[in-house]
Amino acid sequence: MEHASGVQLLGKWPEMNPVQHMRCVRALAKAIKSMAALSFPAYGSIYFAHAQLDPHTIIPLGDDGDFCIGPNCKRILGL
Repeated sequence: MEHASGVQLLGKWPEMNPVQHMRCVRALAKAIKSMAALSFPAYGSIYFAHAQLDPHTIIPLGDDGDFCIGPNCKRILGL
């Protein structure tokens, strides 16, 4: 993740009126809805395309060829 410049909502929320609260929440819900509608070609973790991975375990991601989807790097619990 990268740092996003700007002011945190936590600091602005108390200064906002109820109409601004509603507009803000509506805008966030709209953004989350559009993200939830995205479809992905596979399940896994995102890697740089030139990462040293088994070529049989990766799927190219996007048109620019800079990234790929590879094995899930999440820690497995219970083992």
